Amino acid sequence: MSIHAVFTTLDRIPALTREVSLPQLNRFISLLSQLKTDIIVSQPPSHDPLQPPTIMAPHHRLFLSKVCGIELRFIDTCWTAVKDIIWQTEATSTRLNDTDFEAWCIGAKYELSGQSLWPPVYKCTQCPNPKTLRQHSSLCEVTLFTLRNGPRPTFAGHLSCPECSTQFYPNYYTFGGSRMYYEGIPDIIQVSKHHYIEKALAELLITQMVMAWTSATNGAQIYNQLFCSPTSSLAPEHVWDAFIVYSLIKDSISQGTLLIVPDGGEQKHRFDQAMSERSQRIATFGQDLINHYCDRCLKAKFMRLWWTEFASDIRAVLFRPQHHARIRSRLLNTASVPSIRTRNKYVLSFLAKAMFQLKNVLARQGIAQPSNLQELEDIPDDIEHSDGPYAPGPSTTFSEDSKDCPDKDNNDTKLKGIFGRLRTHAELVFHRPCGIMVRRNELQWFKTINMLPEVIFYDNNCRLYRYLKAHNNPIAEESGLPVDVFHWKSKHKRTDVECAVHCNP
Repeated sequence: MSIHAVFTTLDRIPALTREVSLPQLNRFISLLSQLKTDIIVSQPPSHDPLQPPTIMAPHHRLFLSKVCGIELRFIDTCWTAVKDIIWQTEATSTRLNDTDFEAWCIGAKYELSGQSLWPPVYKCTQCPNPKTLRQHSSLCEVTLFTLRNGPRPTFAGHLSCPECSTQFYPNYYTFGGSRMYYEGIPDIIQVSKHHYIEKALAELLITQMVMAWTSATNGAQIYNQLFCSPTSSLAPEHVWDAFIVYSLIKDSISQGTLLIVPDGGEQKHRFDQAMSERSQRIATFGQDLINHYCDRCLKAKFMRLWWTEFASDIRAVLFRPQHHARIRSRLLNTASVPSIRTRNKYVLSFLAKAMFQLKNVLARQGIAQPSNLQELEDIPDDIEHSDGPYAPGPSTTFSEDSKDCPDKDNNDTKLKGIFGRLRTHAELVFHRPCGIMVRRNELQWFKTINMLPEVIFYDNNCRLYRYLKAHNNPIAEESGLPVDVFHWKSKHKRTDVECAVHCNP
């Protein structure tokens, strides 16, 4: 719409151009550009959302008249003049302590806000013939945590389909007891029923937790110190929920699927199944960044082969003792190019390190590693079920009285005594040196005898072996007790029997 068309419409009422100033009209356009969704929802179901409506709802007219200072009889004419401009204008976020913020404080009485949260769709996505969504309940007062403006009071609404009864919310829609998130990462992330976090703020909090090891509690406290609000404050639970929802949505996008979680139950357990499925998928099929995000703690070595007769099996060349002398002569005699000589030195370094050196030393001393270690049965790594009732925890014992008490009613619940801890023995997280988490496992029932490992690495295994032998403990013969290569070379006596035989890796 041109400026001429706007003023032509305004001139229909002679008194309007004299009563309404240009700043008032500009404010009128600015406020309505942020209320487009509220205006669409208030229209009849037959209205096309792509076109501006002919008239506005009464509460919109009252709000604009009070905030803009325009008489109520001029509101409809102003709307007719600028509605096409408003419908083509993108909404902009308001700033704290400006005139728009004061306007939205007044708009709260009419359930209006410049950042009202609505579903991103106006028609049902579940029905074969899409139906226009309806609003059947009043708006819900919520708090929106923003990055630049702090906590902002606003409203959130939901729509429903009159045919299939699917409920549509700002982040997801619910159907059949499941909560299905929309495609893409939303600009606003719901972390509880009455709290939402802006995507930019969620990304900042996640970056602090990942890169600076900032806890959720400290991240929330930093935000609350920067933006003091007497009505609402960011809680650590909100930070964790933002982390989980944002990460799971990104993961579902990478897999080309939608994030689906149960709609019922507590918020803290809602995403357990989705996180477990993601972890299981990564444990089964791997993850791109596990091997590896950085190139400092794990470097992949590549070497070009300059001989062909051994190229069929490089492992046979490097790891068979009868080939060592031949490799040395070939590498030293054919390395005339400096770059090739550097690679050859790298290959030769394999023969003088770690297990190669230890095996040669052991062979020269005539000492062999005893091979009487018993093979343990194959047991699942995660959980071992006992014969009794299941409860997580290695030292939990149940005592149930099987005798009937004649003085008690048979309908009474039998009491069970729980002696021990109702938690797992240990939760281990395996990290790369740079901080990348590779695996997390819960060690349940770890203290049982059949969970004894075949090999136990310990820096002082020689003394441990002496102690076990002195007390006739069978662990000394059932498990290998070596030390790592560095400690065996630097900290242990090779002339000692325990060190030379039992500690030798």
